Amino acid sequence: MLRIVATGTGAATDPSQTAPGRGAYVHADADCLRAAAAADAFARALRTGLGPDELGRLVDEIETGAT
Repeated sequence: MLRIVATGTGAATDPSQTAPGRGAYVHADADCLRAAAAADAFARALRTGLGPDELGRLVDEIETGAT
């Protein structure tokens, strides 16, 4: 499972799962991340939504293995 954490400037991956702040857990799979965003899961869990640019950046991180 991959933790996505809300930061002051948006959201970021948290591979160590120790960053402070609200977090949401998803499978480390780009399709799962997209499905969670489409279902507004991040808006509920993080109390902030992901913009298209931010979602694209997170998907790129997952697909390139940069997490």
